[in-house]
Amino acid sequence: MDQWIADMELKKGFIVPARDARQAGANGLFAGQKGALMFVGSWDIHWCQENCKFDIGFVPLPEGPFGRRTMFNGLADSIWVGSRHQEEAWKWVKFLASPEAQQIVGGYGVVFPAIPEATELAKKAIAKKGIDVSAYVSEAADPNATFLFPITDHASEVLRITRAASDAILLNGEDAAKILKAANNEVNTLFD
Repeated sequence: MDQWIADMELKKGFIVPARDARQAGANGLFAGQKGALMFVGSWDIHWCQENCKFDIGFVPLPEGPFGRRTMFNGLADSIWVGSRHQEEAWKWVKFLASPEAQQIVGGYGVVFPAIPEATELAKKAIAKKGIDVSAYVSEAADPNATFLFPITDHASEVLRITRAASDAILLNGEDAAKILKAANNEVNTLFD
């Protein structure tokens, strides 16, 4: 998949190149019409609507040679262990997770709540602004399209290794198969 993405940006010029996006920001380059496509999360919907002075649309991620998959970016309401207001915080967190609170949030159309009915409210609120976000909603609902952030031992080392591999591919145009095989071997040694 990394090779396919790298080819889309570095060879074909369809996607704002990662090396340019890292310096100037993919959103700004896209809004400045320096790329036909960019990868954005649902948190960028409002920014795109406000800053792109041309017609925009949101579509599912491109389907590469291994299909369409993305890491799920869920958020959680948490309580600091050192809080002096544990009971009050727990009441607040329980309320935030309730259907009532999720429907309030969904009605504003800023984020997609965890409860499907509230997500539909958000989808409708955003549609009133002229934006179709069904690509985000359908991809998130597809059990084969998303995966959770991996939880593992040596997480910081794994992230360092995989980030360096992705940079080599997406920034420098190096061969994905070769780089990823070496990165996989390096990660595996962490667990020996």
